Amino acid sequence: MEVIKRLIRRVVGAFLTLLLLWQFFILVKVFAKNDLPLIDTTIQAVRYPICAIANPSEVCQKYFPYGHKFYSLYGQELVKEAKLLKEFIVNLWEK
Repeated sequence: MEVIKRLIRRVVGAFLTLLLLWQFFILVKVFAKNDLPLIDTTIQAVRYPICAIANPSEVCQKYFPYGHKFYSLYGQELVKEAKLLKEFIVNLWEK
């Protein structure tokens, strides 16, 4: 029983590690494809969600333009990658 628990933990750990690497890959892709300043975008990407909780979207777009652009592009890339992953899994399943 203990062996099965360890195996499950390792499989879950490996899955979460791959998921984290996938997210990092998407982040790098967003920065590489778009002309975003690294430091300013990083700072605004941290502050933008805090602003968005308490204020309308227009206010946050005005004060954190790089943060808004980053999340917009990140969301688009995430959707694209998710569709590719879905197609890959469906193709594997059908074979």
